[in-house]
Formats: sequence, C-alpha cells, structure tokens
Amino acid sequence: MTYVFYEIGNDEFFKRVAEVFSSIFIWYIFINIYNEVLQPGGMMVDKTKGGRLEIKTEYYKTTLKALSCSIFPAVPVRCGNDQCLKSHKVVLASDQVAVFETAIEESKKALTKNDTYVGDRRVRYNLQEVIENFQTASRTKDVFEHIVINPKVHPGPHSIDYKLKDPNGYKNKYINQAKDIRDNKGVKDIVYVRAGTNTEYPYFEVNIKSTGVKVTPCDEFQAV
Repeated sequence: MTYVFYEIGNDEFFKRVAEVFSSIFIWYIFINIYNEVLQPGGMMVDKTKGGRLEIKTEYYKTTLKALSCSIFPAVPVRCGNDQCLKSHKVVLASDQVAVFETAIEESKKALTKNDTYVGDRRVRYNLQEVIENFQTASRTKDVFEHIVINPKVHPGPHSIDYKLKDPNGYKNKYINQAKDIRDNKGVKDIVYVRAGTNTEYPYFEVNIKSTGVKVTPCDEFQAV
C-alpha cells in the first residue's frame, strides 16, 4: 500500500492544487458522466439500486477519487512512480480537508449557478445530485485517510485557525498520526507531494522514514 501526503508547509500550494483538481473534477462529471446516469428520456437521475448512477460510480471510483493524479493534465505522463500511479491512498489533515471541501463547493457553484453553462433548472438540480454523489464517493475510507488535528470532528474554518494559532502543536499531531499510518500493516511506500518553496518535506522525512517503509517526494504538482 502507498500513502500520499500533501504539503503542510505551504498552504497556498495545497490550495492551488485543490482548486485545480476541483475545477477538473466538476467539469469531468458534467462532460463525461452526467448524461450517462439519466433515466431514459433524460428527465431524472437513475438512482435505483443497480441503476446507472450506481454503475458509473463504481466504474469511475478510481479516476475520481480525491486528488486523483489521473485527471491532472501531464502529471500521469511525467510521473515515474508506477506503484503510486497504480494504487494509493490520499492522506489529508483537517485544515486540508476544509480547504479541499471549499474548493469543491466553489467549483460546483461556478458551474451549476452559471446560466451560460446550465440554463435549465431541472438540469441544474440533476447535475448537483450527480456531483454530490461523486463528492461522497471520492472520499470513501478505502481511498482517503483523515488526520484529525483539532478536537472538533468535522473540518472547517476552525481547522485552519488551529494551524495558524498553534503551528508547533499542529506539526506534532500531524507527525504522530502520520507515524500511526506508516505503521499500518502492508504499508511499504509513502509519498509526500511537496511545494517548490516553504516545504516541510525534510521535517516529514526525518520523522517518518523507517526500516521497511520508503519515503519519496513528489514534485509533479509544482507546475499545476
């Protein structure tokens, strides 16, 4: 199993990655999936058990998992880590989850609230349903791991505030939980998506590397 952690030292870098992914994610669903999950006649989403939405959710679950490399232009082409490309689990801290969720919501609104792209109210409602379905599927436990930093269970603005107010406490909690993930049975590779500047990769590597687990930096998102 390969786990992929994202930069915690450069918040603007992660925000940019989340925003780019979110925009591609939303448009990918609209262009490639939306019409495929409608009932015959195109009036409603087919949400029946074993129906079109369920089938397409299963089919696209790898492609559309949270921060999937495969939908970023050029990233899969440049990347030389075949094992990571084939299968990995994303790890995000509470503040990163909050940033990611905000980016998804903003991209969703930018499409569904824009009459230029979606002028029909019925289409807008159906599209929101489909997007929300894939939002949930993209963060299931088999593809996503949450490092809980602050006491409140659900990530939000308070998660970002916690990091700003207590950066050392944040890093300690992050590393302790990252070690727990590293020590899970079957973990052999850990990848850290690092920023070109203000990166915490050296700190992460020193604290996480261990016998039997390889820690590798990923620089493929610096050009995003």
